[in-house]
Amino acid sequence: MEYLYDEINKYGKVRSDEAMSKHTTIQIGGPVDYFMFVETEEDLVNLLQVLDGDGVGYFIFGRGGNVLVSDQGYKGIAIKYEDNEMKIEDNKLIVDAGADIVKTAQYAMRNNLTGLEFGIGTRGSIGGVVCHNDIILDTEVSDLIHSLKIYKDGEVLDYSKEECRFDHDDFILDQPGVVLLEVVFDLEKSEENDSGEKTMKYIHYKNNNLPLSHPYIGPIFKKIPKEKVNLDWFSEEVKETFEKKDMIQPEKVIQLTNLIEQEVNGAKLAETQNYIINEEMAKPNDIYRLIENIEQSVYDEYEIELKREVRVLGSFY
Repeated sequence: MEYLYDEINKYGKVRSDEAMSKHTTIQIGGPVDYFMFVETEEDLVNLLQVLDGDGVGYFIFGRGGNVLVSDQGYKGIAIKYEDNEMKIEDNKLIVDAGADIVKTAQYAMRNNLTGLEFGIGTRGSIGGVVCHNDIILDTEVSDLIHSLKIYKDGEVLDYSKEECRFDHDDFILDQPGVVLLEVVFDLEKSEENDSGEKTMKYIHYKNNNLPLSHPYIGPIFKKIPKEKVNLDWFSEEVKETFEKKDMIQPEKVIQLTNLIEQEVNGAKLAETQNYIINEEMAKPNDIYRLIENIEQSVYDEYEIELKREVRVLGSFY
């Protein structure tokens, strides 16, 4: 792939044989052929067109929370999109997918818009939280979205929220070759002290629910359609949290198993149970084996096939 260097160098900073352990929250992973920092949407689109034209493999990531790379590494290009451009039109916040979620939330609050307070204290990019359609307390990211701009098959396209098909098997951002470029949030004007109170609530939640004291990876699995779950498995208190949702967070099912006791060479299921922490010196193979153990146990006990949210790259075992 050496022939590519001069071509891709036009669109961002390039490093060769870069260890992914430097760029993931789990702090492990072998090298990629090239690691790129891309700062503008125009450069990203031009780069993707070049790579697609040459049939070169690549993946895009934000802060590395959902990427597991094998010790052998990945034959292709890792692209870190870092554009933090954002603007407001009426109550709509338009922001690039590479933007930092904390900076975006702060920008919205400074402009008296509420809805993104959950981003304070979060590690990640706008693209990451949108692709995973995170649920934090009573906020589901897709509830705040007006539209997305994407790259698909060499073109830049706009998709309405309805066209994106959040929480469906044909979700646009799950399709091969689709890259998120820009997000338009539809927010509301904040009342006095409203954003401050919401921010403290979300920070308290994250301090008590996210495994920030260890290297971690997650969320591991996608939300589960409610029709695939027998609600009689759960307590009345837990059932109440499902009433207004079509999708159920996978940790609610994982909690019914004994997996919280399992670990593989230092890789352990976190108490929040849709994250894996590295308590000691676990390798990528250990993380991967634990993921497979979780999938198999949930299927054996409840006949539910968990779908991975985490992106697994390279060869394992």
